[in-house]
Amino acid sequence: MTTEATFVGVEQRPHLVQIARDLASELGAETATFLCDDAFTIDWREFTSLYFFNPFAEAIFPEAVQIDSTVECTEQGYDLVLERLARKLADLQRGTRVVVYHSVGCPMPEGFRCLDRQLSGHSSLELWVRE
Repeated sequence: MTTEATFVGVEQRPHLVQIARDLASELGAETATFLCDDAFTIDWREFTSLYFFNPFAEAIFPEAVQIDSTVECTEQGYDLVLERLARKLADLQRGTRVVVYHSVGCPMPEGFRCLDRQLSGHSSLELWVRE
């Protein structure tokens, strides 16, 4: 809300998308939009920056700490998602920034350089750039 940049959140659970939309409206976050979609169907090359907060690890969490049961969570599925993630990251345009909190789950692909890493809570916040 302190910048003119636009923000797009992608979530596959409709009820979480609605919560995000309601909060954005309540807070006046007019440049934030939220899509109910599979993140892998979107062309990430359209964005100059991406942010991931431990994005797909829920698949390997114990059931008791998963968000809900509306998304199938398996270790095999997690491995496939990480392969897709690495391919999508590798396909990003030069200069794209990727901010990661608590890991993306796989090594950053070749062609990325970590510009900054700071401890935050029990993990780290990292800034990567595609060269």
